Amino acid sequence: MKQRPDIASSNHILNKTSQKLLRKAIQNHRNKLDKINKELYFLFQELSTKHIHQIIWDTFDKLIEISVDSTSTIRKNRQLQKFSSLQSKQQNNIKTLNTVHNLTGIEIDKNIIDILQYGNNYAVTPKTIPLEDIITNVEAALHNVEQTKADEIKLDVINVLRKSKNPKPNISPKQLNTLNKLKKNENILVLPADKGNATVIVNTSDYHERMLNLINSPEYKMNKSDPTTYLEKKTKTIINSTTIPDDIKKTIIPREKSSRVPKIYGLPKIHRGHAGIMG
Repeated sequence: MKQRPDIASSNHILNKTSQKLLRKAIQNHRNKLDKINKELYFLFQELSTKHIHQIIWDTFDKLIEISVDSTSTIRKNRQLQKFSSLQSKQQNNIKTLNTVHNLTGIEIDKNIIDILQYGNNYAVTPKTIPLEDIITNVEAALHNVEQTKADEIKLDVINVLRKSKNPKPNISPKQLNTLNKLKKNENILVLPADKGNATVIVNTSDYHERMLNLINSPEYKMNKSDPTTYLEKKTKTIINSTTIPDDIKKTIIPREKSSRVPKIYGLPKIHRGHAGIMG
C-alpha cells in the first residue's frame, strides 16, 4: 500500500494499519511458539520414559542447543541488518526542526545549527569502545554482590567486550570537526531548554552572571564545610540501628566517600516570548 496524496490523512491511516498488522503478526508468532513449546514438552516427557542412555541423551541435548543457537544467530543478524537499514533511511530522511534558539546576539555558523538540530538526546558514537569505563562501572556495581556471582558476571562482561567491535560513526567527519570546535569555544554554552525538546545557545558570561544572581539571593546560603561525609556516616548509623536484614543493609548503606556533592545549574527559559535562566 502506498500513500494517496488525493486522500486526506492517508499517511496516518496507513501507519495505523501497519501497526495493527504488526501487532497481529507478533501475536500469531507467539501463539505458534506456545504451541511448539507444548509439543516439545510432551515429546521430552515421552522420551524420558524410553530409558535412553545418558551419553546419547546428552549428545541429543547438545545438538539441539547448537541448532537453536545457530538459528537464533542467523535470525538475529538478519533483524540487525533490517534495523540498520531502517536507521540509515531515517537518518537520510530526517527533517530539520526549528529546535535551536540562539540567545547570544551574534550570528552562529550554520554548520553548528545543523548539528544541534539533531536534538539533546542524539548520542554521537565513540571512535572506540570505552573498555576501561565499562569495566570500572561494572566493578562498582558489583561491590555488594556475592563474590562467586560477581566473578561470573565479570567473566561474561569480558567475553562480550572481547567479541565487541567499534561502532560505525553516525555523523560525518565534517560534522564531527564542527562539534569539536563547538566544545572548544569557551565563549558560548549549549544547554537544553527547561521545557520542550529545544536546544539553546547562550553567552557564557551571561549564564555565569545570572547564576551568580541566583545563588546570591536569600533562598541560598553558604555552608562553612562540606557536609557529605557527615551525612554518609549519619545515614549509615540510622540504617544499622533498624531491623532491616543485614543482607539488605549492605546494599543500601552508602560506601564511604562514594556520594557526590550536588551541583547547581540553570536551564534557559525560551517560552512565552522571553528568555531567562531557571535554577
